[in-house]
Amino acid sequence: MKARKLPIYLSTIVLAGTMGIGNFPQAGSSARAQTTAANSLEKATQIHFDLPPTEGGPQQTAGGGTRGGCEAPTASNNGSANMTTVALLLPQNKTGMTVSERPTFFAYLSQTSAQKVEFTIRNASETYTYRQTLEVGETPGIISFSLPETAPPLQVGEQYRWSVAAICEPEDRLQDIVAFGRLQRVEESDQLQRQLAAAETPLAKAQAYAENGIWHETTEIVAQLKRQQPNNQAVQDTWVHLLQQDTVALGDIAQQPLLDCCIAPENQQTSRFEPASALSVLEGSPASSQPQ
Repeated sequence: MKARKLPIYLSTIVLAGTMGIGNFPQAGSSARAQTTAANSLEKATQIHFDLPPTEGGPQQTAGGGTRGGCEAPTASNNGSANMTTVALLLPQNKTGMTVSERPTFFAYLSQTSAQKVEFTIRNASETYTYRQTLEVGETPGIISFSLPETAPPLQVGEQYRWSVAAICEPEDRLQDIVAFGRLQRVEESDQLQRQLAAAETPLAKAQAYAENGIWHETTEIVAQLKRQQPNNQAVQDTWVHLLQQDTVALGDIAQQPLLDCCIAPENQQTSRFEPASALSVLEGSPASSQPQ
């Protein structure tokens, strides 16, 4: 579900190998193999994400550009400026669970004049802070980004706050358009381990994660397949269904393309604490709006 270019360790979901994502049976290997693959894909179009209980999501989820913000490179048909929209791909409560030390994140960016975006993640005590700035293009769509190996791993039981900011005016960061979300790393339950062991296809793994409320791995697997099989309508429908269901409510960007727009530079910058950061200033600025 969701829309537009956005970077930040924008790795384009290349974790398939580490997650055990394999290839579907080759068409022509056998009629039985083809039928099995088709059936698994059909079932996958109905993947249902079970929203786990949380203590509440962030109060701010998307930037509104009330203090200027970024405009689209071209004006709309009526001559008015189109303002930049930033949205995080998260469940309805704006909180995502992960079992990974370095999960993959997704965000949508509408067409914008902003040339850079900034990804930030930090824990509640601010003893962990990682941020990265990346260049983006003009094409709207969904981008993905993963914590690099150079970033400290996320800890089980810790809650984190992450954001994506479209940098409208580099000299005045209060003009940023920002979207906020929460993340918590949890251990794999015995039930999830059994389900993953029994899963015979990538989509079956995605279903197992979804049933256990693990958002980041669910979206990563389905997005990976969507990229690998752009002409497989069953996979495309799976992605749209995942984002449109009530527990996610991202139908407005479900049809937006997954972009290969940005790759994080090798000289990544990480830190454990960044006092008086631009993010902490932005969290209380008028350039961020309340949830829609």
